[in-house]
Amino acid sequence: MDKDDASTATTSNGKTTHSSWSNSRNRLNPTDSHPQGEEFTTETISSSEIEKPEIIKEDSDKYQMEKFEQVCVEMNRCDCASILIVDDDGMNRLVLSSVLGQSGIKVDEAVNGVAAISKVEERWANNSCCPSFGTIIMDFEMPLMTGPTATKKLHEMAKDGEILPQTIIGHTAYGSKNELELFRSAGIVDILPKPIKKISLVKLLNKHWTRGNSRSSISGRC
Repeated sequence: MDKDDASTATTSNGKTTHSSWSNSRNRLNPTDSHPQGEEFTTETISSSEIEKPEIIKEDSDKYQMEKFEQVCVEMNRCDCASILIVDDDGMNRLVLSSVLGQSGIKVDEAVNGVAAISKVEERWANNSCCPSFGTIIMDFEMPLMTGPTATKKLHEMAKDGEILPQTIIGHTAYGSKNELELFRSAGIVDILPKPIKKISLVKLLNKHWTRGNSRSSISGRC
């Protein structure tokens, strides 16, 4: 035993005893539960203090924006316009195209239902990469041909095999039950209210945009 490791004590009969504990070396005698002169404490951590991974709900704006980033990657895999904006109001088209452009999404535009049908037909006939738009955003009231009429016509054309099936979202400030029902009965999948809110647009595109109408399996371009 080192000199520093021993402490001595003299008993009443004159004998000297040795202790194997030295505070300076912080050693434990096997018979002791803890060193003399030192206190041991325990700390209890509640479950509320344990850091837990963040759970993002699917209906939260944060979840929708993160999902939209993934959708945008798919939209931007080629040079084709992913979305057709149909509206006779130039300012409405500008707002929509600007919001989508912030995410790098390419769009095409039409000023009424007649022009929209022409755009869809042209896309089907001439584009060997993506023969259909991923989504059409269709205004309600337009000259020459209204949104509901154009929507119904496009679905009839798809049924006859003239074009591919179209995913059409109605875009309107009208709120009457009859007008909304007219739009829905024509074949829109959802309504995007005016004035536009980005998160509303994001949620609808997350839900409805599809790359199913792509010729990538044939051309390999997308």
